[in-house]
Amino acid sequence: MRDPTNQALEAVAKLSPPAAVTAYSQLFNMALADWVAVLTIIYMALQITLLLRDRLVRRKRESDRITEASDGE
Repeated sequence: MRDPTNQALEAVAKLSPPAAVTAYSQLFNMALADWVAVLTIIYMALQITLLLRDRLVRRKRESDRITEASDGE
């Protein structure tokens, strides 16, 4: 048998995401499809930022290694 407090917390946790979406939809007067579009754009922007940052950091590290190797010769 499960603890009633844990059951209540699980129920609240399961209802939180839909309740938040509904509340924000009503508050900002946006449809669910609009929310999906906005969150997709934010997700894509974050992914592009991370990709560019990783590529630039990797390129800088490689150029630093080449410089160190040429200094050692």
